[in-house]
Amino acid sequence: MKKIIFVLATLCFALQMQAQSFKHELKLSFGFGDERHLNSVKNDYVKQFKLEEDASAFGLFLGINYAFNMEYLYHFSPKWAVGADVSYTEAAAKGAHLPWDEQLGNNPYLLLYGGVFFSIFPNDELNLSSKAWTFMPEAKYTWLDNGHFALYSKGGLGLRYYRLQSESSHFPNIKEEKIKVAYQLSPVGIEIGGNHVRFTSELGYGQQGILNMGIVVYFGRK
Repeated sequence: MKKIIFVLATLCFALQMQAQSFKHELKLSFGFGDERHLNSVKNDYVKQFKLEEDASAFGLFLGINYAFNMEYLYHFSPKWAVGADVSYTEAAAKGAHLPWDEQLGNNPYLLLYGGVFFSIFPNDELNLSSKAWTFMPEAKYTWLDNGHFALYSKGGLGLRYYRLQSESSHFPNIKEEKIKVAYQLSPVGIEIGGNHVRFTSELGYGQQGILNMGIVVYFGRK
C-alpha cells in the first residue's frame, strides 16, 4: 500500500511539473441557472389573478437565467489568481394565460383542441423579463494543473444592476431597478486542452450560473 501511495504521489508531482506557468488568464463563458425573483413575481401574478402557468412546448426554457461572462485573472503564484468578472444576464417568464375553461367553456372538443393549440401558441396574458449587468472581483485556487488538465475552485463577490418589468394589457404592470449584491461560488471547475487554450466547465451557484461552460486562454509566460 505504501508503494502505491508513493507512486501516485510521484505521478501527481510529475504531472504538476509539466504545466507551464502564465501570468494572465482570459475566459469567455456561458452559464444558466434559476432566476428566483422573476419566478416569485410570476407566481404572485398567477395566484393573485388566478392564471394558469405556461404549458407551451417551450415552457421548459422559461424562468431560467442565462449568463454571458467575461473574466480576467492574474496569477501571482502557481496556485492563486485574482481578478474580476463582467457578466450580462437575462431571463423571461412568458405564457401565463387565463384558464382554458373560462375561455372555451365546457365543450370537450374545444378544450381538447385548445390544449393542443395552446401547447404550441400559448395565449399570453403576461410577459415578464429581467436583465442585469454584474461586476465581481474574484479569486481562484488551482488544485492541479498538468498543462492539459486542471482542477480548481473559484469564488467572487460584487454588485449587479438589476431590472425587472412586466408587460400585460389585462393586469397591473410592474418595473424594478435595483443595485443588488452579486456572488458566485464554484467549488468544482475543470479545464481540458493545451497550455494556452482550454475548454472549461464549472459547477456552482450564483450570477454566472449553476452550470458554466466556455473557453479560457492563458498568456504572458512567467
